[in-house]
Amino acid sequence: MFIDLQKKFFEEQKIKTDFETELKMITTIKLEQEIALRLLENEVKDKNDLVKLLREQLEQVKGMNLDLINEAKKNETEYKRQDTLVHDLREQLSKFTFEIEETRKQSEINEKELRKKDEICKFRLEQIDSYQKKL
Repeated sequence: MFIDLQKKFFEEQKIKTDFETELKMITTIKLEQEIALRLLENEVKDKNDLVKLLREQLEQVKGMNLDLINEAKKNETEYKRQDTLVHDLREQLSKFTFEIEETRKQSEINEKELRKKDEICKFRLEQIDSYQKKL
């Protein structure tokens, strides 16, 4: 009976040791899981912060992009206005150039006529002088 009890005692001790070992393993695994969970929570928090920061930057970039688009439209409108102004000025320049050329031609014609008339006047004056001398 003593041997049976001793066997049973050793078996119980072995079972107890096995349970304690298993309990230590379970406790260790549980601690590792808790640590892993905390690490994951921190990583998720960090990633959420990063996502928030990236969203803010995206909104800033969208705002800058909108500003650039508005500035480009404004510049395009100004460019079109200036292009129209340049076109109008070129038309006026062309018109003035044509008018100046016409005026120059007319001036040459007038000068020629004036010379002819001047010659005629001189000729007539000479005739008048000659008639006066004869008289």
